[in-house]
Formats: sequence, C-alpha cells, structure tokens
Amino acid sequence: MTSRPATASLSIPALAAALAAPSASGATLDAGLTSTFQTTDDSDTHSEQLISADLVVTQTLGPGELLLYLEGSSSPQRAGVSSGYPEANADAGTALDRDGDGRFQVSELRYALPLTESGSLHAGLLDATVFLDASGPLKTTYPVYDYRGIANDETTQFLGAEFVNNPLIEFPDYAPGVVYGWQDSASQSAFRLVLTGSNGLADNPDASYSSLLELDESGRGVFLASEVGRRSFGSGAVRLGLWLNSRDHQTLDGEHDDARNYGAYAVADGGLGRGGWNLRAGWANPDVSAGEYFLAAALEQPVGLGDVGLAGGVTLASDRLDAASEDRLHTEIYWRVPVTPAIHISPDLQYIQHSDFRPGEDAFILGLRLTATLSSS
Repeated sequence: MTSRPATASLSIPALAAALAAPSASGATLDAGLTSTFQTTDDSDTHSEQLISADLVVTQTLGPGELLLYLEGSSSPQRAGVSSGYPEANADAGTALDRDGDGRFQVSELRYALPLTESGSLHAGLLDATVFLDASGPLKTTYPVYDYRGIANDETTQFLGAEFVNNPLIEFPDYAPGVVYGWQDSASQSAFRLVLTGSNGLADNPDASYSSLLELDESGRGVFLASEVGRRSFGSGAVRLGLWLNSRDHQTLDGEHDDARNYGAYAVADGGLGRGGWNLRAGWANPDVSAGEYFLAAALEQPVGLGDVGLAGGVTLASDRLDAASEDRLHTEIYWRVPVTPAIHISPDLQYIQHSDFRPGEDAFILGLRLTATLSSS
C-alpha cells in the first residue's frame, strides 16, 4: 500500500496568541505542541513524523470550574509506524475525522462542582482516563484531576501506549458522562465512580458529536468503573479498580455477538531517590478481550542533564484467540532533556515483540520527540 505524508494545520502562532491574550475573566490557559519522529527496522513499515497540539482552558464559573480541552493531530501514514505498531505511539492520531485524517476537535467540555468538603461531581464530555488508572501521588484535594506521575503522559513521559494506561481496560474515547470523586486528607484515601457512554468520539464510524448522543442505538451500553486508592510508599499510592463496558461484543470464538467486557486492575507508585517507580497489572474477560492478563513496570531517574525512563510490560493473549497468537512484549527507554524550561527533547527506543499478538511482528523502533508548552498561569 502506498503511504502518504502526514498532514497538519496546527498553528503555533495561534496558540501563542491565545495565551498572550488578556484574561480579565480569570481564565487559565495551558497549551502544548508535540512532534514525534519514529523509524523502525521493519522494512514493511515506513518512518513517520506526527504533530499534536493541546489547549486547555479552565474558568471558574459559579461554585465550580468549567474545563475546555481543544485537541488537534496530524494524519497518520497508511503504512507508518503508528499503523504497523499501534502500541508504539500513544500520541498518534488522537483527533481524527471519519476518514482517518487529522483535525482539531473539542475533546472535553466538563464542569466540576464541589458537593461537600470531601466530594465533587464532574459532568459533560470527558475522558475517563483522567480519573482512573493514574500514575502519581494520590491527590486528596479538589479538584481530583490534572496531576501526573511517571507513566501517564505520552507528551513528556513514556511514548508507548502500554505505559500510559492499562491496555486491557476498554476505555471509551471522549464520551458524555459523570464522575463522582471523594477524597479525604485525614485518611489519605480516595474513591472514584465513573459512568459514561460505551462509545466515545473515536469509537463511532463517523467520529461525529451527534453520534455521541445516540445512546439508545442498538448494541450500545455504558462504561462503568470504580476505583479506590490510598496513599502509601511515602508520597506514592495504591489504586484498585473494577470496570465494565456493556456494549455488545462478539466473542473471540464467534459464537455470540452480545457479550460484555469487564475486568479489574491495580496501580502502585512510589518514590525512589529523586525519581519514582510505577507498577500496573490487569485482567479482562478472555471471552472477548484479545489480552487476558497485563503486567508492567516503569522507572524514572535523573541522569545527566535530564531524566531517563525505563519500562517493560507483557500482555498475555487470551487462550480463546487463534492458536497462532503470541503473548506481547513491550519495552521502552527514553531520555528527556530540557532545552529550555518550556521545551524538552526526548530520544526514545522501543522493542515490541508480537505486536497485536501477531506472530513474527517484532521490531525495534527508534524515535525522537520534541515537546513545547506554554501557560498563562
């Protein structure tokens, strides 16, 4: 298949102008621009350069806070690294239209309302991964989102998707929903309850906003998840969660088309010197999920002028898959070096064995990432 070059209409001046504009209303603006280049020793897969942009606006509104997240990405190549090895770039193709071409979109529009001293409610178009399966210190103050550990941000940390979120959790893409968050500083514990539609923006064939509201369409359901967490390992945390995606799934043996996917997961974080570590584990319904078990470990430490991250993970294939399927192995190492306080460059090397559980799909992937951030706060 003939590849086509990535296309993008991402405007750095527009982002800078937005941040430089006076903010008499007290709004806070944060913007980021990320460029990735990846190449591989797989001769059937082409080198690929991609760009993504993020703009987050938060505004105090009444007793709570309104958040608007605008996102853009360039078009992935048909035979590029992100198509041949989708685990290799979690920042690829995060905002695409129905034809698979890059676009700008409203990814989140949600309102956070404090209910009590310890509880808060979030509602609107939201990303469930903001509230679940997080890496980093357990936040026990309002609001209960927007914090980072060492394995949760593909623009500055691990680029491999399996070290950003647990791959077995069937998160919907940006979807309408509500989140209840409870946190208690005294007990150093927190609780999340998330309810969204089962199909997010990118989960629908036409990738349209109108399709998000077709909640009664045949075969659709809900995504429901709960998570409890407790601060431990000094400033670290342990999180345990359960989840359900109730849309109709075809079983791997092809005998049923109305099965449900569900599972459990765990996350542990802790500090290590001036760096930190992260562990993730998970299980999903082997009747419908290609992967049944997942385990990964990640480490970040200051080295020289920057920070080095090292991670490895394995996803065990469901025994209901084709007999030729193989367990997936994924490793990554990167070195994040600041050029200025707002600009970072990160050389990156990954090895993926049995991508998408396909035998023989093995490759070394060499990458370079450039990240620039701007903030009005």
